Amino acid sequence: MGCFKMKQKCEPKKIASAAYFLVTLYWGFTAVLMRDALVYMDSPSYVFLRFGFAGIVMLPFLWKLRRKIKKPAVIKGCVVGCVIGISMQFTVYSLEFTKVSNSVFFANLSVIIVPLIQAVLHKRSPGKYWFISAAPIVLGLYFLGGGTSFQLNFGDALCLVSSLLLSVQILVISRFVTDDDPMVISIFQVLTASAIGFAGWGFSGFSGFTLNAHSLMILFLTGVLGTAAAYTCQIHAQKYAGPTDISMIGSLYPLFGAVGAVLFPDINGIREPITISLVLGTVLVVAGLLFYAWKGEAKKQ
Repeated sequence: MGCFKMKQKCEPKKIASAAYFLVTLYWGFTAVLMRDALVYMDSPSYVFLRFGFAGIVMLPFLWKLRRKIKKPAVIKGCVVGCVIGISMQFTVYSLEFTKVSNSVFFANLSVIIVPLIQAVLHKRSPGKYWFISAAPIVLGLYFLGGGTSFQLNFGDALCLVSSLLLSVQILVISRFVTDDDPMVISIFQVLTASAIGFAGWGFSGFSGFTLNAHSLMILFLTGVLGTAAAYTCQIHAQKYAGPTDISMIGSLYPLFGAVGAVLFPDINGIREPITISLVLGTVLVVAGLLFYAWKGEAKKQ
């Protein structure tokens, strides 16, 4: 009976982890689209339009769930939305100063930051298996970020700020979804992030943008699917999967981004080449994650 109960308890977590894995896969494969979007608009315009499209999609759900809306869930959604909106501003703006590979490395340091913040808050070590797993993952991220060609610039500082905000987002969501409806939080996080995007666009002087078939496709893929659907899925997933697990799965983003850049050409028809750094980074990240899944999860159970 005890084993059966444990199995029942583990099933939602496995489903949640699998769902977030698919979200990370999608984010990675569509990462090149964010760079392509900057051909048609600057970063504040893109963030506003991306979250604006997502916000419009979420409005019908807001009406449908109007009877379930409670003040605490609204406040929590707004807090998460502020963090996401500001983080996205830093991420996209950084691409005007740094390489995508550098952005990939810094944006995924949450795999280190999240467990360390948890350790400080709970006064408890992440455990030896986390340290063993994190070492090859960070080294793998370094290689995925270009390896020996890795160079720092102003854009990297923006990426680091974004990574800190992403870590806060993961921790805050895990805390918030325990007591309130994840869907209500999702709706208000997207609406708030769209408001942040509008504010950023206004701060830039309401710069112009070009809407055509390609730019609209980018906004649909990154706004409707990559924001409204993906962030909603993340919040539901974090109801069952812990922040450390989420940050570990999220470290696959640069791997999927690199694979996506190899498979799918950018706006100029150029694909990223398969390099030794890409292969080494892939092997190290996957090895670290597999070790954590094997030893870290076994210890929890």
